[in-house]
Amino acid sequence: LAATPGIHYANVTAQLTWQPEQYATTQYAEIELDWSKIPLKADLRLHVTIKAISEARVVTLPATFDETTDAAAFIYGVPQGSCPPGTTRSDPSSWVAPPPLAPAASPPPPSPPPPAVVVDSAILSLSVVANSTAATANVFPSVPVGIALSQPFDPAVYAYTGVVDSYVVGVQVYYQLRQALTTVASTQARRRLLAASEVYMKYYTLQTGANVIRLTTTSPNGQHSERYTLTITRDSAQNEPSSPPPPPQSPPPPPSPPPWTRPPPPPPAVDGTPPPAPPTPPPPTAALIAPKDTTQCAHCPAGTFSSIMNALECTPCAIGRFASAPLSDACAECSPGEYMHVTSGVQCAKCPMDSYANVSGTRLCVLCGSNVTTSTVGSSWCDVKTAAVPKENPDVYFVDVAFGISFHQMSGSLSGFAPNVGLDASDNDAFARALEIDVAKAFNVTRSAMMVDIVDVGSSADTQFRRRRRRFRRALLQEGDESSGVTVTCYAADSCVGAAIISVTMQATTVPNYGVVRDYQSNVNAIEDTKRRAKAVVAALRDDPIALFTTVSIGIGGVVLGHAFVSADDGLMIDKLPTPPREVPNVFGSVNVAMIVVAIILSSVAFSVAYVMHRRWRIQREVAFIEADLAYQQQKKKSGSRSGGSIRHYKDKQSTPRASWAARLNQANAKDVEQGAARTATAKKPQVQMLETSQKSLVQVAKFKERRGQTAVQSMWTQRNQPPPAIGVRAPPTSTGTTKR
Repeated sequence: LAATPGIHYANVTAQLTWQPEQYATTQYAEIELDWSKIPLKADLRLHVTIKAISEARVVTLPATFDETTDAAAFIYGVPQGSCPPGTTRSDPSSWVAPPPLAPAASPPPPSPPPPAVVVDSAILSLSVVANSTAATANVFPSVPVGIALSQPFDPAVYAYTGVVDSYVVGVQVYYQLRQALTTVASTQARRRLLAASEVYMKYYTLQTGANVIRLTTTSPNGQHSERYTLTITRDSAQNEPSSPPPPPQSPPPPPSPPPWTRPPPPPPAVDGTPPPAPPTPPPPTAALIAPKDTTQCAHCPAGTFSSIMNALECTPCAIGRFASAPLSDACAECSPGEYMHVTSGVQCAKCPMDSYANVSGTRLCVLCGSNVTTSTVGSSWCDVKTAAVPKENPDVYFVDVAFGISFHQMSGSLSGFAPNVGLDASDNDAFARALEIDVAKAFNVTRSAMMVDIVDVGSSADTQFRRRRRRFRRALLQEGDESSGVTVTCYAADSCVGAAIISVTMQATTVPNYGVVRDYQSNVNAIEDTKRRAKAVVAALRDDPIALFTTVSIGIGGVVLGHAFVSADDGLMIDKLPTPPREVPNVFGSVNVAMIVVAIILSSVAFSVAYVMHRRWRIQREVAFIEADLAYQQQKKKSGSRSGGSIRHYKDKQSTPRASWAARLNQANAKDVEQGAARTATAKKPQVQMLETSQKSLVQVAKFKERRGQTAVQSMWTQRNQPPPAIGVRAPPTSTGTTKR
């Protein structure tokens, strides 16, 4: 069982049973430990809890039972008097060095090559079993375990000794030969063996004192032999029995205990007789002290370790490693994203923002590149890409903040700044990166949106805000003195450690998508919100500069004071402002423009519908005129009337309805018939000569009327059955639609 500290193992159970006749006996539980799995610094407790299964009485554990002292067994990885790993000896003079290790035995010479089968006469295995009777069988499945000989059997060793008790009158010698046809001879018998893998036995009677047994083996070809000598010593006794005594008979079982009854109450005390004294409690058992808690051993503090037993001193953890708890036997490596730049480390620190550590056991963190950063502290890689501030975009607006900061400490300097913050860089570069980390966190921007200029100790510098205000004075967000500005000073007389001029660009609006236009008021609101956030940060900077620059304070170390250099208008400036929209006058006044537009649209739709209906009516009327005219011409042709004209002479195009046209047509037809009959009676009928064009027109109209009454299939077959026109003759039109007027 590989035990783990802090885990209670209670999954091993066993059952102890007492028979009625064993009420006065003691039962034992055997526990087997694998010392190869118990480490040197092990400190284990073995507890046994007895629980009644059936018809048994168990005394309950006392209330004062303490597992740390009343355990059934205490198991330690080192012997008593030794100090386990994680501790050192408090008194080196009391330490006794362990005896030197025995020199490593030289390796045995290589075994000679196995002999050929015909000359192999060795015994493969042999054992001597003490027994008073000879077994009847002489072939056995395996060689049993026998008495202890002077050394384990080896086919290359030919002499062995052993001792048996005085009552042992004989021994059984078990052996197995390496070849099937090998013969064996002893002091009492000689026989030929036929099986190689079987085990044989010979019985020998022993006399008091030394008994020599010789076994001689011969190879199958009879040219090679081996002799094994066994010297078995039988102890002497005054009265040596001729045969081993018979085993004693089992004693009769003890009588069953009487049934348990409650004891009678004690007799009442007689006047003048003192009560019996209570029994004397047993003396307390001295608590067993673990080896690590003895006065001879001292615990290794956190940040150190000892990996051997009885160490004389604790070893500090190396750079990049740590030991967070005392009694450590090894130091652990810092995980990726953490670092440890000193020895005796207790806890690894996380890499600051904008730095990373991608391997275990890192001493310092690596700075991120110019276009990448980290999303959080303790990063194993720079996983966030940064983009340049898009100041050239006309639809993106910004708020610029410029200020100065200086740090002061008595007898302080930037020496050791880089390892204090965990950056693998020079002290000045680490100071600039720490300023960028703190400013990015305060203003919620990336490193690409700021500019840091370091002011050397003993010099001063202008924030360059005055020059920028003159350049952009027409786009000032605040009204004030155009020539206002601040000068950052860092003199050794003021205990200045370092100073810097910082310019931050806070992006108020995002880059709009292609084709999207942001309204004026949204841009103004975004700029005002960014301005409020910038003013809040500047106000906090005025109140407590060190609270905003925690990374810089850690790098300098100790008590650090800060001084902020901010102009009267909080150092805010806007390069450009959104253009207000042009105001369009309302020419309609209070009239609802939407209703006017809807009315115009509806009027247009109504006019279009009326125009279409009028066109349909005109077309229908013209078709009716053509039909009436054709009917009139046919009627006139049948009656033989010479009067010209047509029905168009009798209709009123302005107001005559279609029904009146039919009535007048009938009247005209009747009048023409009368006039024609009169002329026929009085004069000779003249010859009427119809124009060729009129004849063709009538033929085409007749064909049109005939085709109009046909279906599409009939019209198709009619066109297919027509003969092709002759050469030079114009083909008649084949269109089946309406004729063109």
